[in-house]
Amino acid sequence: MDQSNLLKIVNEMFVAISAIAGYAVPTEPPALHLISAQAVQQMACERPCRVRAMYVPERGVFIGDDLDLNDPYARSVLLHELVHHQQHLHAKFEEIGDTCERQYQQEREAYNVQNWYLKRHGQDLRFVIGQLPNMCAGDKRYAKPWMENQPRPD
Repeated sequence: MDQSNLLKIVNEMFVAISAIAGYAVPTEPPALHLISAQAVQQMACERPCRVRAMYVPERGVFIGDDLDLNDPYARSVLLHELVHHQQHLHAKFEEIGDTCERQYQQEREAYNVQNWYLKRHGQDLRFVIGQLPNMCAGDKRYAKPWMENQPRPD
């Protein structure tokens, strides 16, 4: 995908985020890095995992080359990461001192926006947010909740 098409999609995602979560559309998008799916997984999990894109403050959004951004689900993954960019720009949740609680609130908002987007685009995939409160519990750390149509990641 060329950079101008990617920027157009990113702008559409920011408009959707604004409509759903009330964030102003930023004047500049974050840096966008199209990298291999394996590189995204290595950055996020240090091993193969289900992460398809990720936001790194001050560095931008890293998008796995396996995402077909013509697909509504893939766009929802990008949208999720752009919500994190908006949270960072607006210092949302920064007043929460507990790191795990802050991450929980950030993920909860991002998944709620993503679920709304998926529903709006006729997609049956939804992310189950109920596991998020336990994402920092003991050795059962879940960076991401599972999708309703997939087995639970135990």
